[in-house]
Amino acid sequence: MMAVDHYGIEIESMNVWNDQEALRDLQAATGRNTVPVLKIEDAAGEVTWLPESNDIIRYLGKQALAT
Repeated sequence: MMAVDHYGIEIESMNVWNDQEALRDLQAATGRNTVPVLKIEDAAGEVTWLPESNDIIRYLGKQALAT
């Protein structure tokens, strides 16, 4: 969450250990239950999952620069 705070980007946060539906979605999409994972939904509704911390930070940085 430090990168989210650093870039001032608002995201919806979920705790998959307290939300069984979110955990099932994560497992179905990625085949694993490790976190952190960033679920990205574009304007067309297409969903991409980023399961690696460095990829998430890089993506958030690019999003911050684009705004």
